[in-house]
Amino acid sequence: MRVRFPCQAALRRAFFGLIFAASGCEPSAEVIDRPVTVHVPRACAVDPKQAYSLFYAGGDFDPSAGTPFQGVFLRDKGATLSLPASTRSLIADVSQGSDVRSWRGISIVPGAGPVDVLVWPQDEACRLSADVERRQSSTIAAIDDRRVIVVGGRSLESTSVPRTYVADLTTGDVTALELGVASRRSQPTITRFAQGALVAGGSDPDSGAPLDTAEVYKSGPDGTLGDFDQTPIRLTEPRSLHGAVTLLSGRTLLVGGEGTRGALSSMEIVDPVARTRRTQGVAGLQYPRKAPTVLRLASGEILVAGGIDNQGKPVPYLEWFSADASTSTKRPRELVATTRRDFVALPAGGALAVMAPDLDTKDFRSVWVITGDGALEPGVPVAGLSDVQLFPGPEGAPLLWTGTRWLRYEPWFGAFSAVADAPPVGPPGNLTTAVAPDTGLVMWLRDDTDQGMHLWGYRHGVRNAFQTVSGSLLLDSPRFFAPDRGPGESARYDDRLGLVLAPGASALLTDVTFARVVVDVEGPIGAVPWVVLRQESGVEVAVGGPDCPLLAGSRVRVERARETVSASVDGGPTSVCGKSLDATGRVSLLRRGGAVPSSTKRVDVARRLGD
Repeated sequence: MRVRFPCQAALRRAFFGLIFAASGCEPSAEVIDRPVTVHVPRACAVDPKQAYSLFYAGGDFDPSAGTPFQGVFLRDKGATLSLPASTRSLIADVSQGSDVRSWRGISIVPGAGPVDVLVWPQDEACRLSADVERRQSSTIAAIDDRRVIVVGGRSLESTSVPRTYVADLTTGDVTALELGVASRRSQPTITRFAQGALVAGGSDPDSGAPLDTAEVYKSGPDGTLGDFDQTPIRLTEPRSLHGAVTLLSGRTLLVGGEGTRGALSSMEIVDPVARTRRTQGVAGLQYPRKAPTVLRLASGEILVAGGIDNQGKPVPYLEWFSADASTSTKRPRELVATTRRDFVALPAGGALAVMAPDLDTKDFRSVWVITGDGALEPGVPVAGLSDVQLFPGPEGAPLLWTGTRWLRYEPWFGAFSAVADAPPVGPPGNLTTAVAPDTGLVMWLRDDTDQGMHLWGYRHGVRNAFQTVSGSLLLDSPRFFAPDRGPGESARYDDRLGLVLAPGASALLTDVTFARVVVDVEGPIGAVPWVVLRQESGVEVAVGGPDCPLLAGSRVRVERARETVSASVDGGPTSVCGKSLDATGRVSLLRRGGAVPSSTKRVDVARRLGD
């Protein structure tokens, strides 16, 4: 490890709609040499003799600290790059001679050792090379930052338990686990925790009977590939077609589903580390349902939506529960119910719902925003929905697969628009065979008939938590911010005033999180704009609000350093806020309307190296 003083020309390159900057002749942060290899799926290969990759490092540093910008030919496998010692993400942008296409990928950088980056072709769907044992009714899910797992189902090749596969999304390798799940199970749920993943419930592939066991995948040392513990955890009752979500505690909440006597109203919490399960102190559903969607919202609350009842009719009620699932937090709300619908959490708060009409109905409202406080706001309808599958997307813009095309939600217009140059293929019509490992990648399992079964992927973005935040924001658009509700008088962008928020309305700086950070917010003289720092747990410090009152002014500076949040107005003295944060937890940045409507015309964000 050594300190370098690179002197390179200032460079700005448009990449997936974001500006990455590398600065010139300033002393750099401490750097370290790391071997880096770029991998490309063989089905969408490049010529390693011609293909050239540019790299962009991300972490808790700004470009002015000397962010390296480097490139190598792909033939130079394991080429050594000089990266800041605090690098947390690495983006690769690959081009090939006169080929107009490009390949892009991102990798979360391990603490030590070599770095691998898997790149996908721009505007194309591509499959990973290795075959997966052909099956029906399996489930795929992300089990950590770099792996996707394929579990269960009915094998089309044997009567034994289908093999369990893990795909490495930094290399493209697909590995059949030596042990895998021990029981035959169709459509189990898969949730992740710090040391692995929990595979729970599902049904017997032959009888269809719900299962009352769960199995634990444990990662290997230092996050290496692991395998399944062969001793199951007994659930409180058999459960199939249920929903599941990882709670902030790392435990898994199982919700509803089908039991031995029909639709369930019960929920249970499973601890995959202690290998316990409980229903005591856990709330229940007011409306029993099979196949619900269960989301953990930005506030930490749990939203239960969708599903069908014992008569096969769609359940129209939304239900909310506390972050620990001990109690309901809002009265159930009724929403339009159809059999084909999906829900996705919005990063600023609340959720987005899309549903296809069961009958050809004129003026059917197919798009709804569920706000953070539980209100329902209609969006611009989408027609031609033969399928409905929603996935998180960068910039607070979820992706929708309609069965024939990809659409992207535009949060400041409340409408979906076509994704330019998107591939004409997407996941099959089964929500358990598709997953978003990160907000810029969708993966699915597809039976390619005589060619076998494969994992497919579509890389549509690379924004991530360690993204560089360059330049002043909100000067001419609300880009990179997303509201916690539909657009309207409560949340809007005005060319003169900037971002305008009514009391209680919030807008999030999407995708990025911070360790130590300095934020400068500028608006008109008068009401102090609330600047909110929010941790993953939902704990917030609202600067300008009750957590940290400030005098009126036009410029507010907020700084977070470990557990301390401090602020100043118009360059005046700095005061420490009375409420603190978890010292090691990362924070997101929000603007929120205070006691009266307020506006913001400029936001500058600067990362700082941690203490």
